[in-house]
Amino acid sequence: MKLLLLFATSVLLFPFALNAQQNSIKFSRDSLSILLLDDTLSTAYLSEVFRNHQSTKVLNIEIAEEGWVGYGYMEGVVSKVSVGQHIEIPETIGLMTGLTSLSLPGLGLKQLPQSLFTLPHLETLDISFNDLDLWAEVEKLANLKKLRTLKAYGASMSEGEYLKSSFPQTRILFRQR
Repeated sequence: MKLLLLFATSVLLFPFALNAQQNSIKFSRDSLSILLLDDTLSTAYLSEVFRNHQSTKVLNIEIAEEGWVGYGYMEGVVSKVSVGQHIEIPETIGLMTGLTSLSLPGLGLKQLPQSLFTLPHLETLDISFNDLDLWAEVEKLANLKKLRTLKAYGASMSEGEYLKSSFPQTRILFRQR
């Protein structure tokens, strides 16, 4: 499995091409983006990344669009994640207690890990275009006391309105597929 990690600061973007056989990666910056280049994601590898980036404030995990990708050291043709495949976010995401923003759009998530709901500083959560049952997630989302923005693009109108009524102090952004 290949991952492209784009480690961003406010001024510079540092690209690193990695594969799952590497042990751990340590960075001291606040923002980490993971671009998945195929659907062979190893949850063990993601767990290791989460363990080694506990102070990260912003985490973004996305699937690369089908086609050509060129980022510094990594370039080539990307095949889209197979229809019906989904990514599983490991429970070790709960170790990333410094997170203020978490973006997990379009990963085909069926459920969110329980430990995500214990992140004490999470202010922004993007769960757009996943296969989540938002009706079932509402009670758990209430545990995120600092949540100010919830992005749920792709949610049905009734799910979006329910989220808005359940979290009046949170900005809910949604639009039907």
